[in-house]
Amino acid sequence: SRQLTAEAQEAFMCGLVEVSTVSNARMLEGVRLFERAVTLEPAWAEPLAYLAYAQQYTSEFGDPALRDERAEVVRANALRAIQLDPRVPMSYTALASVQAYHDWDFQGAEATLKQGLTALPADGFVRGQLALLLAAAGSLEEAIREAERSRDGEPLAPERHVNLGMVRY
Repeated sequence: SRQLTAEAQEAFMCGLVEVSTVSNARMLEGVRLFERAVTLEPAWAEPLAYLAYAQQYTSEFGDPALRDERAEVVRANALRAIQLDPRVPMSYTALASVQAYHDWDFQGAEATLKQGLTALPADGFVRGQLALLLAAAGSLEEAIREAERSRDGEPLAPERHVNLGMVRY
């Protein structure tokens, strides 16, 4: 395996900080930083996966006339990240977001999230997203089980407790 450039690593890490705040302005900055990392290291799947996720998030708040175009960019970036490294769970989360919130294909999104859990079964974020999707689809018992597994796997992450509360609500 080759060494990643320090500049690409820094852009990726700074992007992670930006998207952790979950505000549209900070997400847009995260998009810019992930794009920088991808430009510097085009074969590195992780920043491409996070780029796709941040792009999907920001498209929800952007110009509705551009949503179809942006959804295809997200889908392409997520699929490319999966192709580069199928072990990066965020790729599946980004793809499932497009499937659920753009295509309205909840079954496809569920299958994609479960594929992401195959990549990394302990990933609490993917499992939490699956729990929310299952709850929205009316599969409450399964949603609660997934949210509990997410929380139990990462008990120090407040978001895992929030997801469980949302599912139970």
